[in-house]
Formats: sequence, structure tokens, C-alpha cells
Amino acid sequence: MLTTNKFYPTGKKTSYLRPLWWAIYGTVVVYLAKSNMLQLNMPLTVASILGTAISLFLGFRTNSAYQRWWEARKVWGEIVNESRNLSRQIMCYGSESEVEMRTRILRRHIAWCWALTSHLRKTPQEEALRTYLVPQDYDRLVQKENQVNDLLLLQESDAKALLVNKSIDDFYYRKISSTLQRLCNAQGKCERIKNTVFPTQYALFTLVFINLFLLVLPWCLVGALGYTAVVVHVSVGFTFGMIQNIAESIQDPFENAANDIPISALSRTIERDILESMGEVSLPDRIQDENDILM
Repeated sequence: MLTTNKFYPTGKKTSYLRPLWWAIYGTVVVYLAKSNMLQLNMPLTVASILGTAISLFLGFRTNSAYQRWWEARKVWGEIVNESRNLSRQIMCYGSESEVEMRTRILRRHIAWCWALTSHLRKTPQEEALRTYLVPQDYDRLVQKENQVNDLLLLQESDAKALLVNKSIDDFYYRKISSTLQRLCNAQGKCERIKNTVFPTQYALFTLVFINLFLLVLPWCLVGALGYTAVVVHVSVGFTFGMIQNIAESIQDPFENAANDIPISALSRTIERDILESMGEVSLPDRIQDENDILM
């Protein structure tokens, strides 16, 4: 996630040379028209109709990409809130017995957050898992394909053990189980966003329509604007291209890119909150942005 506004995205899909190509094309068209070497003047109405249609299409595509990004951010907001709920429930519900098991549940939840981060970004988080899991949990986890889901299963088992040992009553157990269920739902939402490919037709046909529009535009402007048509042509193309690039940069919020949801920083926030609720004094440092990018 960018922590400051960038005028031009720096993603791999951005073509910095595109405005230059359109400037060259517009200049050639205007030169040919003004030199009477090629007469292909088009009415300005053609550009107006095409530009309006592309604007609507591009707006819909950008809005769809933003809704996908914003949904991912809301889901992680739910994870932060439910993590605090779980910490409060484990620490405060029932008698003060089973301290070791309560501590293991909370430390395992920290591992769950980092495992989910790793699951979504396909980046290893071995250090966090080794730090917060007991050896038998870690040995079990490395054999599982969906490690995040298996950690929730262990959480539910320990919550049930608290009930069996009469550390909590049935009412408190149901509250904890409900929190774990909401965390599982949040995991499913993240996986749905991650595994559902944004329709490639949006990117393909948006780019085709923009290029078609920019091919026609200078022929519509040259009669009225002369060489000024080159400036207008490049400006319009740059604007449409920027909007297209912005949509591409936010449509996949878990790809470990600059415009991602900062799930590593959010996981660290959860980690600090839970450790603090357990009475820990020495807390890990917050993750800071690097070059205005917070991951």
C-alpha cells in the first residue's frame, strides 16, 4: 500500500514509452494533414462519441478493481477486530486455570495471522511460525497443505479442551467458537479474492478501445486545432492510460506489490496487541514503510 500519493504508478504493467509513441504518431498525422500529403479529416463528433463510450467503460473497470481492493481491506479490518475479540475472550472468560493452554491459543493465533499472510502472498514466514508454535504444532503444520485452516482446527480443539476441563462454561465456549468461525469466514473471503482471476477481457478490450480512440483522435482534431492537436492527443492518451494502469495496480490486492493491502503491517499490529494483552513488555517493532511503501 502506498503511504504517499504517486503521480505515476511504478508497476510492471506501466509503459513509460506509450506517451512518446502517441506523440510521434500525432505529430506525423498533423504534419501529413497540414502538408496536404494526406487528407483524412474526421468530424469531431466521432471522437466525442468514442471518448464518452470509453470513459464509461474505463470507469466501470476501475470501479470494479477498487471494489475488489476495498473488500480485501475490509476483510483484514475484520481480522484485526476479531483477533482482539479472541484475545479478550481467551484471557478473561471463565476461571484463571489452564494458563498454559490459554497462552498457547493466543500465540497460535499470532502464527495464524502470519500463516495467512504467507498463504496469500506465497512468501515464507517460517520464523514467525517457529516462534509462536509449540514444537508438536509446528511439526504437524509442515505436513498440511492448508496450514491456515489446520491452525483454526487446533484452536477449536483447545477451546473445546477448556470446556471439558471446566475452565470455561458452555456459553463462553460458544462465544469463542463463534469468533473462530468468523476468522475462518475472513480467511475464505481472502482466498476467494486471491484465487478469483480478475476478468482479462476488461484489461484487453479497454486497451483495444483506448488505442482505437487514440488512432482516430488526431484526425478529428487537426482541422480545428492544428499542431495543438498533438498536445491534446498526448494529454488525453496519458489520462486514459493512467486510469487503466491504476485499475491494473489495485485489482489484485495480495500480490506483494506496492498497492497491496499492507497485511504484513496488519499482522504485526495483531501480534503486538495480543502480546500486550498477555502482559508482555518487550514487543516487536512496528513494520515501517520503505520508500513510501508499507507492506
